[in-house]
Amino acid sequence: MEYSKLKGTYDIIPEESDFFRNIKAKVESILNISGYKKIEFPVIEKAELFIRGAGEASDIVVKKEMYTFEDRGHRMIALRPEGTASAVRLYLENSLSMQGYSSRMYYCGPMFRAENPQAGRYRQFTQYGVEYIGDEEPMVDVELIQLNSQIFKALGLKKYTIFINSIGCRECRPNYLFALKKYFEDKIDKMCADCKKRYGTNVLRILDCKEESCRAFIKNAPTGIDYLCEKCKEHFESLKNYLNNLKIPYQIDPGLVRGLDYYNRTVFEIKSELLGAQSTISAGGRYDYLIKELGGMETPASGFAFGMERLAILIEKELGRAKKDFYIPPEVYVAYIGKENLYNALEIINRLRENGITAVTEYKYSNLKKHLRTADSMKAKFALFAGEDEIKSGEYTLRNLSTGEQTTGTIEEIIKTLLSYA
Repeated sequence: MEYSKLKGTYDIIPEESDFFRNIKAKVESILNISGYKKIEFPVIEKAELFIRGAGEASDIVVKKEMYTFEDRGHRMIALRPEGTASAVRLYLENSLSMQGYSSRMYYCGPMFRAENPQAGRYRQFTQYGVEYIGDEEPMVDVELIQLNSQIFKALGLKKYTIFINSIGCRECRPNYLFALKKYFEDKIDKMCADCKKRYGTNVLRILDCKEESCRAFIKNAPTGIDYLCEKCKEHFESLKNYLNNLKIPYQIDPGLVRGLDYYNRTVFEIKSELLGAQSTISAGGRYDYLIKELGGMETPASGFAFGMERLAILIEKELGRAKKDFYIPPEVYVAYIGKENLYNALEIINRLRENGITAVTEYKYSNLKKHLRTADSMKAKFALFAGEDEIKSGEYTLRNLSTGEQTTGTIEEIIKTLLSYA
């Protein structure tokens, strides 16, 4: 064909849409009941927002992963590569710090990164993000980790592991960075090109390298936990104690650092071996300096995000169900006979829909055989026959297309019958 989708993007066909709608409904139900409010912000922002937020040494900037363009006002604009910077911009621009309580917010929408597409990694991807702004207590981080567990449980997922770490603060991290520089000093020449760049820009990011040749050196590197100041130690110990008391299992991963520069103290990732190399389902942590960095007062904050595409792959693998298996067929297919009865059929369809019953027909057909063939293709649960005799008498036949069982009655009686199945 002449046109096809761009590399690193994907389509969702009608039969798959119920799969994603099911995920969103369960995720948002848990977030709403936990007091988080949905926010929305533009797909485009000033590129400087992400450069300043993510950091000059982040992969978004260094590897030129942002999609940017110059607009007619000669401003550099970016398609959003992540959501936290935009959420903080929204928080500041709308003076949410003045509302008298912490902000619990979530969002869902497309993000864009010009990176090499892989399984579960796209150039346009849909991301859920959750932000908790205004509270420095470690219980905030615990709540966010617990939300992940609740979401995965609602989706039927069990095969995952929670990893946590602390990367310290501005007071204690310099000592750790100095120790890392010293450790990698005589090894960096044998490491990959990305690690060599990171050695000069952000040595902490070396710990996140996935290259096997580099992992051999990384496994013996100093751990950040050994360099934490007293406040960071206390914060991390409280985090672990709360998780233990809530019986939320976790593992400490000293090499866990996250990919953006705005993180401090708590960082966490949730991974599943079922996903192979791209094993991270959800990730986040604390970013207590970002709001001041973007022009606000010093404000503690924490959050996490997960990609719908990778979550979808995990659901398919763990539950053994394809996206199409979540397809919800129409409740009733109205099979009208004779073009002269089309208007009456439409009235019946509207009555059914007004009562919350999914009802459809193919307007182009007036032949019973074609209607029944279409109802079968749609996997409709029932067929309602509306021919001339039925319309004149006001008595209609409802057929269960799975069992062949039929009932006859007025539209009101049929509506009661259908609602009894709900």
